[in-house]
Amino acid sequence: MKKQLLLSALLITATVIAQAQYDSPEGGGAYEIPAGICVSDQQKAAIEQELKASRAMLVEQGILSERAAAKTTVPKLDWPIKQASGFNYYNIYGVSNFVDLDKNYPNQLLDYNCGSRTYDLASGYNHGGIDIFLWPFSINMMDNNQAEIVAAAPGVILAKHDGSFDKNCAFNNDQWNAVYIEHSDGSVAWYGHMKKNSLTSKTVGQSVATGEFLGIVGSSGSSTAPHLHFELHDDKSNVVDPFNGSCNTSASLWNSQKPYRESKVNTLITCSAAPVLTACPNPDIINAKDTFNIGSSVVFATFYSDQLNGQQSTYSILRPDNSVEQTWTHSANQAYNASWWYWTRQIATTGIAGVYTFKVSYEGKDYEHKFYMRDPNSITGAEKDKLLVYPSPASDVVYIKGLAVSWVEVYDLMGKQVAKETDFNGQLHVSALPNGMYTLRMNTEEGIQISKVVIRR
Repeated sequence: MKKQLLLSALLITATVIAQAQYDSPEGGGAYEIPAGICVSDQQKAAIEQELKASRAMLVEQGILSERAAAKTTVPKLDWPIKQASGFNYYNIYGVSNFVDLDKNYPNQLLDYNCGSRTYDLASGYNHGGIDIFLWPFSINMMDNNQAEIVAAAPGVILAKHDGSFDKNCAFNNDQWNAVYIEHSDGSVAWYGHMKKNSLTSKTVGQSVATGEFLGIVGSSGSSTAPHLHFELHDDKSNVVDPFNGSCNTSASLWNSQKPYRESKVNTLITCSAAPVLTACPNPDIINAKDTFNIGSSVVFATFYSDQLNGQQSTYSILRPDNSVEQTWTHSANQAYNASWWYWTRQIATTGIAGVYTFKVSYEGKDYEHKFYMRDPNSITGAEKDKLLVYPSPASDVVYIKGLAVSWVEVYDLMGKQVAKETDFNGQLHVSALPNGMYTLRMNTEEGIQISKVVIRR
Protein backbone atom coordinates (compact mmCIF):
# COMPACT_ATOMS: atom_id res chain seq x y z
CA MET A 1 0.00 0.00 0.00
CA LYS A 2 1.21 3.43 -0.87
CA LYS A 3 2.07 5.46 2.20
CA GLN A 4 2.29 9.21 1.89
CA LEU A 5 4.24 10.84 4.69
CA LEU A 6 3.48 14.51 5.11
CA LEU A 7 6.54 15.60 7.03
CA SER A 8 6.51 18.66 9.25
CA ALA A 9 8.82 21.42 8.13
CA LEU A 10 10.35 22.22 11.50
CA LEU A 11 13.04 20.15 13.17
CA ILE A 12 13.64 20.36 16.87
CA THR A 13 17.18 21.53 17.47
CA ALA A 14 16.89 23.16 20.88
CA THR A 15 17.80 21.33 24.08
CA VAL A 16 14.74 19.74 25.65
CA ILE A 17 14.04 20.64 29.26
CA ALA A 18 11.24 19.77 31.65
CA GLN A 19 7.93 21.49 30.93
CA ALA A 20 9.08 22.68 27.51
CA GLN A 21 6.33 23.20 24.91
CA TYR A 22 7.08 22.11 21.33
CA ASP A 23 4.09 21.94 19.05
CA SER A 24 5.88 20.86 15.88
CA PRO A 25 6.76 17.18 15.56
CA GLU A 26 9.95 16.04 13.89
CA GLY A 27 8.01 13.92 11.44
CA GLY A 28 4.98 11.82 10.70
CA GLY A 29 1.85 12.81 8.85
CA ALA A 30 -0.93 11.06 6.98
CA TYR A 31 -1.34 7.40 6.13
CA GLU A 32 -3.29 7.10 2.89
CA ILE A 33 -4.98 4.16 1.19
CA PRO A 34 -5.41 4.35 -2.61
CA ALA A 35 -8.98 3.63 -3.71
CA GLY A 36 -9.78 1.03 -6.34
CA ILE A 37 -11.90 -2.00 -7.14
CA CYS A 38 -11.95 -4.44 -4.22
CA VAL A 39 -14.02 -6.92 -6.20
CA SER A 40 -14.84 -6.36 -9.87
CA ASP A 41 -18.28 -6.74 -11.44
CA GLN A 42 -17.12 -9.95 -13.12
CA GLN A 43 -15.82 -11.35 -9.85
CA LYS A 44 -18.98 -10.28 -8.05
CA ALA A 45 -21.16 -12.03 -10.62
CA ALA A 46 -19.09 -15.20 -10.26
CA ILE A 47 -19.32 -15.04 -6.47
CA GLU A 48 -23.08 -14.55 -6.54
CA GLN A 49 -23.46 -17.52 -8.89
CA GLU A 50 -21.35 -19.66 -6.56
CA LEU A 51 -23.37 -18.56 -3.53
CA LYS A 52 -26.60 -19.36 -5.36
CA ALA A 53 -25.40 -22.87 -6.22
CA SER A 54 -24.08 -23.45 -2.70
CA ARG A 55 -27.34 -22.31 -1.20
CA ALA A 56 -29.35 -24.66 -3.41
CA MET A 57 -27.16 -27.53 -2.22
CA LEU A 58 -27.65 -26.58 1.45
CA VAL A 59 -31.42 -26.32 0.94
CA GLU A 60 -31.41 -29.79 -0.57
CA GLN A 61 -29.48 -31.05 2.43
CA GLY A 62 -31.98 -29.44 4.82
CA ILE A 63 -29.40 -27.07 6.32
CA LEU A 64 -31.06 -23.93 4.92
CA SER A 65 -34.70 -23.28 4.10
CA GLU A 66 -36.18 -21.84 0.92
CA ARG A 67 -36.06 -18.06 0.89
CA ALA A 68 -39.74 -17.93 0.06
CA ALA A 69 -40.40 -18.82 3.69
CA ALA A 70 -41.24 -16.09 6.16
CA LYS A 71 -38.15 -14.11 7.21
CA THR A 72 -37.02 -13.92 10.79
CA THR A 73 -35.84 -10.73 12.46
CA VAL A 74 -32.87 -9.09 10.78
CA PRO A 75 -29.80 -9.90 12.92
CA LYS A 76 -27.86 -7.06 14.46
CA LEU A 77 -24.16 -6.85 13.68
CA ASP A 78 -21.10 -6.66 15.88
CA TRP A 79 -17.85 -5.13 14.62
CA PRO A 80 -16.07 -7.73 12.40
CA ILE A 81 -12.46 -7.11 13.52
CA LYS A 82 -10.82 -7.64 16.90
CA GLN A 83 -7.29 -7.73 18.25
CA ALA A 84 -5.87 -11.19 18.95
CA SER A 85 -5.00 -12.05 22.53
CA GLY A 86 -1.44 -11.28 23.61
CA PHE A 87 -1.30 -7.88 21.88
CA ASN A 88 -1.81 -4.53 23.56
CA TYR A 89 -2.64 -1.85 20.97
CA TYR A 90 -5.46 0.43 22.08
CA ASN A 91 -6.97 0.17 18.59
CA ILE A 92 -5.84 -1.72 15.48
CA TYR A 93 -7.79 -0.22 12.58
CA GLY A 94 -9.10 2.77 10.72
CA VAL A 95 -11.95 3.08 8.20
CA SER A 96 -11.06 4.40 4.77
CA ASN A 97 -14.30 3.84 2.84
CA PHE A 98 -18.00 3.31 3.45
CA VAL A 99 -20.70 2.25 0.98
CA ASP A 100 -21.17 4.70 -1.90
CA LEU A 101 -24.89 5.50 -1.96
CA ASP A 102 -24.70 7.68 -5.09
CA LYS A 103 -24.99 5.31 -8.04
CA ASN A 104 -23.70 7.93 -10.49
CA TYR A 105 -20.02 8.10 -11.37
CA PRO A 106 -17.26 9.09 -11.49
CA ASN A 107 -16.47 11.22 -8.42
CA GLN A 108 -20.11 11.43 -7.39
CA LEU A 109 -19.84 10.21 -3.83
CA LEU A 110 -22.23 9.93 -0.93
CA ASP A 111 -21.74 7.97 2.27
CA TYR A 112 -24.40 7.37 4.93
CA ASN A 113 -23.37 10.52 6.80
CA CYS A 114 -23.73 12.69 3.65
CA GLY A 115 -19.96 12.85 3.31
CA SER A 116 -17.63 11.60 0.60
CA ARG A 117 -15.70 9.00 2.57
CA THR A 118 -16.03 6.41 -0.17
CA TYR A 119 -15.15 6.10 -3.84
CA ASP A 120 -16.29 5.16 -7.31
CA LEU A 121 -14.52 4.72 -10.64
CA ALA A 122 -15.11 5.83 -14.21
CA SER A 123 -15.64 2.17 -15.11
CA GLY A 124 -18.92 2.31 -13.21
CA TYR A 125 -17.72 0.74 -9.97
CA ASN A 126 -19.40 2.08 -6.83
CA HIS A 127 -17.84 0.92 -3.58
CA GLY A 128 -20.27 -1.51 -1.96
CA GLY A 129 -18.58 -2.36 1.30
CA ILE A 130 -16.75 -1.02 4.33
CA ASP A 131 -12.94 -0.98 4.12
CA ILE A 132 -11.40 -1.47 7.57
CA PHE A 133 -7.62 -1.16 7.30
CA LEU A 134 -4.92 -2.12 9.80
CA TRP A 135 -3.02 0.71 11.44
CA PRO A 136 -0.23 1.09 12.30
CA PHE A 137 2.33 -1.32 10.79
CA SER A 138 -0.19 -3.26 8.71
CA ILE A 139 2.13 -5.87 7.17
CA ASN A 140 3.75 -6.47 10.56
CA MET A 141 0.32 -6.94 12.11
CA MET A 142 -0.64 -9.35 9.35
CA ASP A 143 2.58 -11.35 9.75
CA ASN A 144 1.95 -11.58 13.51
CA ASN A 145 -1.74 -12.57 13.14
CA GLN A 146 -2.64 -9.58 15.29
CA ALA A 147 -5.97 -8.66 13.61
CA GLU A 148 -8.67 -11.31 13.62
CA ILE A 149 -11.79 -11.27 11.45
CA VAL A 150 -14.82 -12.46 13.41
CA ALA A 151 -18.44 -13.15 12.49
CA ALA A 152 -20.53 -10.00 12.79
CA ALA A 153 -23.69 -12.09 13.25
CA PRO A 154 -24.55 -15.79 13.58
CA GLY A 155 -25.15 -17.74 10.42
CA VAL A 156 -24.18 -20.55 8.07
CA ILE A 157 -21.08 -20.63 5.88
CA LEU A 158 -22.20 -20.46 2.24
CA ALA A 159 -18.75 -20.48 0.66
CA LYS A 160 -15.03 -20.10 1.32
CA HIS A 161 -12.11 -19.09 -0.90
CA ASP A 162 -8.55 -19.77 0.28
CA GLY A 163 -5.07 -20.30 -1.13
CA SER A 164 -4.67 -17.01 -3.02
CA PHE A 165 -1.58 -14.82 -2.66
CA ASP A 166 -2.17 -12.51 0.30
CA LYS A 167 0.32 -9.64 -0.05
CA ASN A 168 -0.95 -7.86 -3.13
CA CYS A 169 -0.01 -4.23 -3.47
CA ALA A 170 -2.02 -3.23 -6.55
CA PHE A 171 -5.46 -3.48 -8.06
CA ASN A 172 -5.87 -6.48 -10.32
CA ASN A 173 -8.23 -9.34 -11.07
CA ASP A 174 -6.70 -11.78 -8.59
CA GLN A 175 -9.01 -13.92 -6.48
CA TRP A 176 -9.31 -12.94 -2.85
CA ASN A 177 -9.50 -15.22 0.18
CA ALA A 178 -12.94 -14.81 1.71
CA VAL A 179 -15.74 -16.28 3.80
CA TYR A 180 -19.44 -15.76 3.01
CA ILE A 181 -22.04 -16.22 5.74
CA GLU A 182 -25.83 -16.28 5.40
CA HIS A 183 -27.86 -14.93 8.32
CA SER A 184 -31.27 -15.98 9.55
CA ASP A 185 -33.07 -13.34 7.46
CA GLY A 186 -31.37 -14.46 4.23
CA SER A 187 -28.84 -11.63 4.15
CA VAL A 188 -25.25 -12.58 3.38
CA ALA A 189 -22.05 -11.02 4.75
CA TRP A 190 -18.90 -11.03 2.64
CA TYR A 191 -15.54 -11.01 4.45
CA GLY A 192 -12.81 -10.37 1.87
CA HIS A 193 -9.00 -9.98 1.48
CA MET A 194 -8.12 -12.56 4.14
CA LYS A 195 -4.64 -13.92 4.82
CA LYS A 196 -3.79 -17.12 2.98
CA ASN A 197 -4.40 -20.34 4.95
CA SER A 198 -5.80 -18.43 7.93
CA LEU A 199 -9.49 -19.18 7.35
CA THR A 200 -11.67 -21.00 9.85
CA SER A 201 -11.46 -24.78 9.66
CA LYS A 202 -15.25 -24.95 9.51
CA THR A 203 -16.71 -26.01 6.18
CA VAL A 204 -19.60 -24.92 3.99
CA GLY A 205 -22.88 -25.64 5.74
CA GLN A 206 -21.53 -25.32 9.26
CA SER A 207 -22.81 -22.64 11.62
CA VAL A 208 -20.84 -19.84 13.24
CA ALA A 209 -21.70 -17.69 16.23
CA THR A 210 -21.35 -13.95 16.64
CA GLY A 211 -17.71 -13.14 17.40
CA GLU A 212 -16.42 -16.49 16.16
CA PHE A 213 -13.03 -16.52 14.44
CA LEU A 214 -13.19 -16.49 10.62
CA GLY A 215 -9.64 -15.64 9.60
CA ILE A 216 -6.80 -13.10 9.70
CA VAL A 217 -6.83 -9.74 7.93
CA GLY A 218 -4.69 -9.90 4.78
CA SER A 219 -4.22 -8.29 1.38
CA SER A 220 -5.41 -10.96 -1.05
CA GLY A 221 -7.22 -10.14 -4.28
CA SER A 222 -7.42 -6.60 -5.62
CA SER A 223 -5.86 -4.82 -2.66
CA THR A 224 -3.04 -2.44 -1.78
CA ALA A 225 -2.54 -3.35 1.89
CA PRO A 226 -4.02 -5.53 4.63
CA HIS A 227 -7.65 -4.62 5.23
CA LEU A 228 -11.07 -6.20 5.58
CA HIS A 229 -13.67 -5.51 2.92
CA PHE A 230 -16.96 -6.18 4.73
CA GLU A 231 -19.95 -6.18 2.40
CA LEU A 232 -23.56 -6.97 3.28
CA HIS A 233 -26.22 -8.17 0.81
CA ASP A 234 -29.93 -8.72 1.31
CA ASP A 235 -31.68 -11.94 0.24
CA LYS A 236 -32.02 -10.51 -3.30
CA SER A 237 -28.24 -9.88 -3.55
CA ASN A 238 -28.63 -6.10 -3.23
CA VAL A 239 -25.90 -4.25 -1.36
CA VAL A 240 -27.07 -3.06 2.07
CA ASP A 241 -25.45 -0.23 4.03
CA PRO A 242 -25.66 -1.21 7.73
CA PHE A 243 -25.02 2.34 8.95
CA ASN A 244 -27.83 4.75 9.77
CA GLY A 245 -27.29 8.44 9.10
CA SER A 246 -28.65 11.57 7.50
CA CYS A 247 -28.25 10.09 4.01
CA ASN A 248 -29.30 6.54 4.91
CA THR A 249 -32.43 6.68 7.05
CA SER A 250 -32.84 2.90 7.29
CA ALA A 251 -32.47 1.60 10.82
CA SER A 252 -28.90 0.84 11.86
CA LEU A 253 -28.03 -2.83 11.63
CA TRP A 254 -25.29 -2.53 14.25
CA ASN A 255 -25.77 -3.60 17.85
CA SER A 256 -23.77 -0.50 18.73
CA GLN A 257 -23.09 1.75 15.75
CA LYS A 258 -19.66 3.34 15.84
CA PRO A 259 -19.40 7.09 15.27
CA TYR A 260 -18.62 8.40 11.81
CA ARG A 261 -15.27 9.63 13.11
CA GLU A 262 -13.81 7.39 15.84
CA SER A 263 -11.01 9.60 17.16
CA LYS A 264 -8.56 7.40 19.05
CA VAL A 265 -4.91 6.77 19.72
CA ASN A 266 -4.22 3.36 18.19
CA THR A 267 -0.91 2.92 19.94
CA LEU A 268 2.05 4.84 21.31
CA ILE A 269 5.62 3.57 21.46
CA THR A 270 9.16 4.47 22.41
CA CYS A 271 11.88 3.88 19.84
CA SER A 272 15.64 3.95 19.32
CA ALA A 273 15.06 5.85 16.05
CA ALA A 274 12.09 7.15 14.11
CA PRO A 275 9.83 4.39 12.69
CA VAL A 276 10.12 3.92 8.95
CA LEU A 277 6.92 3.20 7.02
CA THR A 278 7.96 1.17 4.00
CA ALA A 279 6.23 0.37 0.72
CA CYS A 280 3.91 -2.65 0.51
CA PRO A 281 4.60 -5.59 0.85
CA ASN A 282 7.59 -4.91 3.08
CA PRO A 283 7.13 -4.82 6.84
CA ASP A 284 7.60 -1.44 8.47
CA ILE A 285 10.79 -0.79 10.43
CA ILE A 286 9.36 0.02 13.83
CA ASN A 287 12.59 0.57 15.80
CA ALA A 288 10.65 -0.07 19.01
CA LYS A 289 12.69 -0.09 22.19
CA ASP A 290 11.62 0.07 25.83
CA THR A 291 14.91 0.15 27.74
CA PHE A 292 17.27 3.14 27.64
CA ASN A 293 20.14 4.56 29.63
CA ILE A 294 19.51 7.66 31.70
CA GLY A 295 20.64 10.71 29.74
CA SER A 296 20.04 9.11 26.34
CA SER A 297 17.61 10.31 23.67
CA VAL A 298 14.29 8.54 23.15
CA VAL A 299 11.95 8.78 20.17
CA PHE A 300 8.28 9.04 21.22
CA ALA A 301 5.75 8.13 18.52
CA THR A 302 1.95 8.20 18.58
CA PHE A 303 -0.44 6.74 15.98
CA TYR A 304 -4.02 8.00 15.57
CA SER A 305 -7.21 7.04 13.79
CA ASP A 306 -9.64 9.79 12.75
CA GLN A 307 -7.55 12.63 14.15
CA LEU A 308 -9.44 15.83 13.32
CA ASN A 309 -8.53 19.44 12.71
CA GLY A 310 -7.99 21.32 15.97
CA GLN A 311 -7.93 18.29 18.25
CA GLN A 312 -5.15 18.79 20.78
CA SER A 313 -2.97 16.13 22.36
CA THR A 314 -0.93 16.64 25.51
CA TYR A 315 2.17 14.48 25.71
CA SER A 316 3.88 13.78 29.02
CA ILE A 317 6.91 11.84 30.19
CA LEU A 318 6.40 10.78 33.79
CA ARG A 319 9.16 9.63 36.13
CA PRO A 320 8.78 6.51 38.30
CA ASP A 321 7.28 8.66 41.09
CA ASN A 322 4.76 10.11 38.55
CA SER A 323 6.37 13.54 38.60
CA VAL A 324 6.65 15.22 35.21
CA GLU A 325 9.93 14.87 33.36
CA GLN A 326 8.68 16.74 30.26
CA THR A 327 5.41 17.75 28.65
CA TRP A 328 4.33 19.32 25.35
CA THR A 329 1.28 19.71 23.12
CA HIS A 330 0.35 19.31 19.48
CA SER A 331 -2.80 19.96 17.45
CA ALA A 332 -3.82 18.48 14.10
CA ASN A 333 -4.26 20.99 11.28
CA GLN A 334 -6.61 18.85 9.15
CA ALA A 335 -8.71 15.68 9.29
CA TYR A 336 -6.92 12.36 8.91
CA ASN A 337 -8.27 8.84 8.54
CA ALA A 338 -4.94 7.79 10.04
CA SER A 339 -1.95 9.84 11.18
CA TRP A 340 1.24 9.63 13.20
CA TRP A 341 3.73 11.98 14.81
CA TYR A 342 7.04 11.61 16.61
CA TRP A 343 9.42 13.63 18.75
CA THR A 344 12.92 13.00 20.14
CA ARG A 345 13.45 13.83 23.82
CA GLN A 346 16.49 13.47 26.02
CA ILE A 347 15.93 12.13 29.52
CA ALA A 348 17.85 14.25 32.02
CA THR A 349 21.21 12.86 33.12
CA THR A 350 20.11 13.55 36.68
CA GLY A 351 17.03 11.35 36.24
CA ILE A 352 16.32 8.33 38.39
CA ALA A 353 16.28 4.73 37.19
CA GLY A 354 12.99 2.87 36.99
CA VAL A 355 9.81 2.52 35.00
CA TYR A 356 8.79 5.71 33.17
CA THR A 357 5.47 6.44 31.49
CA PHE A 358 4.86 8.02 28.11
CA LYS A 359 1.31 9.42 28.38
CA VAL A 360 -0.87 11.01 25.71
CA SER A 361 -4.06 12.79 26.75
CA TYR A 362 -6.38 13.04 23.76
CA GLU A 363 -10.11 13.66 23.45
CA GLY A 364 -10.82 13.05 27.14
CA LYS A 365 -8.82 9.82 27.44
CA ASP A 366 -5.32 8.99 28.64
CA TYR A 367 -3.14 6.52 26.75
CA GLU A 368 0.03 5.16 28.34
CA HIS A 369 3.16 3.25 27.39
CA LYS A 370 5.72 2.06 29.96
CA PHE A 371 9.46 2.11 29.32
CA TYR A 372 12.50 1.56 31.50
CA MET A 373 15.35 3.99 32.19
CA ARG A 374 18.41 2.37 33.74
CA ASP A 375 21.62 3.64 35.27
CA PRO A 376 24.30 2.54 32.78
CA ASN A 377 26.73 2.10 35.68
CA SER A 378 24.47 -0.32 37.55
CA ILE A 379 24.59 -3.09 34.91
CA THR A 380 27.94 -3.95 33.41
CA GLY A 381 29.46 -5.98 30.61
CA ALA A 382 27.46 -8.62 28.80
CA GLU A 383 24.54 -8.23 31.22
CA LYS A 384 23.55 -4.90 29.71
CA ASP A 385 21.34 -6.38 27.01
CA LYS A 386 20.14 -9.47 28.89
CA LEU A 387 16.78 -10.08 30.48
CA LEU A 388 17.23 -10.21 34.26
CA VAL A 389 14.67 -12.29 36.20
CA TYR A 390 15.29 -12.34 39.95
CA PRO A 391 15.20 -13.50 42.69
CA SER A 392 14.68 -17.22 42.31
CA PRO A 393 13.50 -18.63 44.63
CA ALA A 394 11.05 -15.76 45.17
CA SER A 395 8.34 -15.33 47.78
CA ASP A 396 6.19 -12.32 46.88
CA VAL A 397 7.70 -10.36 43.97
CA VAL A 398 9.75 -11.29 40.91
CA TYR A 399 11.66 -8.45 39.24
CA ILE A 400 12.19 -8.43 35.46
CA LYS A 401 14.62 -5.87 34.12
CA GLY A 402 17.35 -5.31 31.55
CA LEU A 403 14.98 -5.51 28.58
CA ALA A 404 11.58 -3.85 28.43
CA VAL A 405 8.67 -6.23 28.91
CA SER A 406 5.10 -5.31 27.95
CA TRP A 407 3.32 -8.42 29.26
CA VAL A 408 4.08 -11.60 31.21
CA GLU A 409 2.28 -14.95 31.23
CA VAL A 410 2.88 -17.46 34.03
CA TYR A 411 2.49 -21.24 33.48
CA ASP A 412 2.65 -24.09 36.00
CA LEU A 413 4.42 -27.42 35.42
CA MET A 414 1.32 -28.83 33.69
CA GLY A 415 1.43 -26.07 31.10
CA LYS A 416 -1.66 -24.30 32.47
CA GLN A 417 -1.63 -20.50 32.45
CA VAL A 418 -2.10 -19.41 36.06
CA ALA A 419 -1.46 -15.65 35.81
CA LYS A 420 -0.96 -12.84 33.33
CA GLU A 421 0.01 -9.18 33.64
CA THR A 422 -0.83 -7.20 30.50
CA ASP A 423 0.48 -3.80 31.62
CA PHE A 424 3.76 -4.87 33.11
CA ASN A 425 5.72 -2.39 35.22
CA GLY A 426 8.81 -4.41 36.09
CA GLN A 427 7.39 -6.30 39.06
CA LEU A 428 5.52 -9.61 38.93
CA HIS A 429 3.48 -10.21 42.09
CA VAL A 430 3.39 -13.94 42.87
CA SER A 431 2.12 -14.04 46.47
CA ALA A 432 -1.14 -15.69 45.33
CA LEU A 433 0.67 -18.61 43.67
CA PRO A 434 1.60 -21.78 45.58
CA ASN A 435 5.17 -22.97 45.95
CA GLY A 436 6.66 -24.60 42.89
CA MET A 437 8.49 -24.00 39.61
CA TYR A 438 6.88 -21.80 36.97
CA THR A 439 7.57 -20.79 33.38
CA LEU A 440 7.43 -17.10 32.46
CA ARG A 441 6.55 -16.21 28.87
CA MET A 442 7.44 -12.55 28.29
CA ASN A 443 6.91 -10.16 25.40
CA THR A 444 10.14 -8.14 25.30
CA GLU A 445 11.58 -5.50 23.01
CA GLU A 446 13.54 -8.33 21.37
CA GLY A 447 10.55 -10.65 21.00
CA ILE A 448 9.10 -13.48 23.09
CA GLN A 449 11.46 -14.80 25.78
CA ILE A 450 11.07 -17.67 28.24
CA SER A 451 12.45 -17.96 31.75
CA LYS A 452 11.97 -20.19 34.79
CA VAL A 453 11.36 -19.05 38.35
CA VAL A 454 10.87 -20.91 41.63
CA ILE A 455 8.40 -19.71 44.23
CA ARG A 456 9.23 -20.77 47.79
CA ARG A 457 8.11 -19.41 51.15
